[in-house]
Amino acid sequence: MKPATAESSTPGGERAASVEAFLGTLDKVVRGIRLYEGHGDLLERLYVELEKKLRLATDEGDVTLRVASFGLLHHGTLVTPENKRLPYLFRLFCDGLRELTITHGASLADVKALTEVLAQDPRAGEDDLVTLLWKRDLRGVEVYAVDALTTGAEIGPDGQLVLGRHGAKARLARASTEGALALALSSDDVRAIHPDDALAWVHVASRFRGEPATVAAYALDVADEPHARELARFVEIALARAARDDGGPSPLLAGAWESALAQQDTETAMTLVETLARVAEHDLAPPADSAPRRVWRALATPAAMRALAPWYPRHAARLAASLATLAAGGGPELVALLLALPPGEASAAIEDLLRGLGVDLTPMYRTRLASADEAVLLDAIAALGRIGTDEAADALCEILRHNRTQVRAAVLAAMKNCPPERIRTAVGRTLRDMDHENRLASLRLLTVSRDPRAAGFVLSAVRDREFATRETGEQETFLRALSSFRDGRTAAFFRDLLDEVHLTRSRAISARQLLAVQALVEIGNPEAEEALRVQLKKWHLPREVKDAIRVALRDVDARS
Repeated sequence: MKPATAESSTPGGERAASVEAFLGTLDKVVRGIRLYEGHGDLLERLYVELEKKLRLATDEGDVTLRVASFGLLHHGTLVTPENKRLPYLFRLFCDGLRELTITHGASLADVKALTEVLAQDPRAGEDDLVTLLWKRDLRGVEVYAVDALTTGAEIGPDGQLVLGRHGAKARLARASTEGALALALSSDDVRAIHPDDALAWVHVASRFRGEPATVAAYALDVADEPHARELARFVEIALARAARDDGGPSPLLAGAWESALAQQDTETAMTLVETLARVAEHDLAPPADSAPRRVWRALATPAAMRALAPWYPRHAARLAASLATLAAGGGPELVALLLALPPGEASAAIEDLLRGLGVDLTPMYRTRLASADEAVLLDAIAALGRIGTDEAADALCEILRHNRTQVRAAVLAAMKNCPPERIRTAVGRTLRDMDHENRLASLRLLTVSRDPRAAGFVLSAVRDREFATRETGEQETFLRALSSFRDGRTAAFFRDLLDEVHLTRSRAISARQLLAVQALVEIGNPEAEEALRVQLKKWHLPREVKDAIRVALRDVDARS
């Protein structure tokens, strides 16, 4: 806003009377707008009168009004009736407005816009009056505001407003990167946010009219370090108010957040999140009652999380710790963020965080298994594998019947963290999968589990008619795996394999019989040892197989 011209230094009674007459007409217009919904001949006549009173009031210069809870003052003189209740004036005070200036060159359009804002129903929208005035960007009406957060704070010996003395405020001071001094402000310090499509810090005058106190002026660029530092300071002050009043974020803080997301101003958005988390770390209140987390829950709406998602993966390393701190009392906002994120490392990290908070994401990922988008489907499969609960394992068993080889392969890879007893049957069926790699993956899952009950599935697979048609390497892998199940059924199978009489002695048959000898040695129980001794007497076994049996028995005898 452009600075106003200096106000007359000799107000006098006549000036105060003209200002009072102007405000009286302005009040009539506000009530007329409410009564006639902004239309009508009476209202048009009031606008004509308002313009005349405006010219009289501003003839000698700007009209600067101090806003108090009981009315407006002009150079210390009350210019609004003491016995008349003007609700919008009290609302202006509560929303942080401390000084209202009608400039010498103000137009009727500017003042009409002011009356339209004052006439608004407070329940009609979420913005406060100060924010609405900033959005109008009136050239002839200047507003100077302090965030209502500073109300009730202590005034230090140097006339500065000091936060962070004791109690909740002491915790706030410890959270500040600059200590308690970083929270020392003038009692009329103005940092108002103009949330009209872009976040901007408003440069205010270096000195208030009629007062000797100097107010710091900030002209901050949104990309530099001072902006981040001052924005963090602003958030800390906002949290002081939230802690005291058990409320949510102030309209100005909410406007900053929403505007940063709308403009993809990542630095501002990240600074807001980091500051909330830094203060939350030092807050002694339980997570559910913590002011920073209450404010965060109010800011982190599903719409906000969807706006955050497109650029979050690029900054996940920086924001992960802050999100973990703010979500300590729960994580619905993280679920919303996860739903909006594409598959990848960032979404997996959010998932791990939610799992650490005890949030069960199985239903969400189970629903995604029906997705026609392959990337979404594969991500859901991997996520269910990381979750690894009984319910997640059941969902993976269902999708293991999928008709696509790649999907079944992904399911088998994800099942390594699942309880073996939950996946045994489904994996056992996959030993007969059409795909060679999937059969081997299933075999690994069953053998690594060391579950004796899995032996039946492997035995069934190797006894299948198609087993003999598979590659020799795969057959050998299955037989070696079977030997790891050291029970009577497997010993009997390998004994029967050696008992088979073949009219021809092919290399493949000899290789299988040698594997049977090795398997019986590895099983190592009395039944397996006896089976080897019996085989030495069989005439049909090739010489190399009998030689292998003799070597194995010699080693057994040497150990006994």
